[in-house]
Amino acid sequence: LLAWMAPLAAPALAQDASPACVAQVTGVRAALAGPGGERPADGPAWQAVALPDNWDARWPGHTGVVWYRIDW
Repeated sequence: LLAWMAPLAAPALAQDASPACVAQVTGVRAALAGPGGERPADGPAWQAVALPDNWDARWPGHTGVVWYRIDW
């Protein structure tokens, strides 16, 4: 049985190991939600932020929804 299965496994063993996938965050932005909590359209509504974010400093008194966008 081993002799029969060895040729089937040979292609898998011959492949190079792929490099590890490493995610890299390229940007983090936040925007106030539209009416009903919808995601805002792309554009000037999105502001660059650092995490953790304190949106009360950016939008004092805001108690609604804030969307975050993480680009990677």
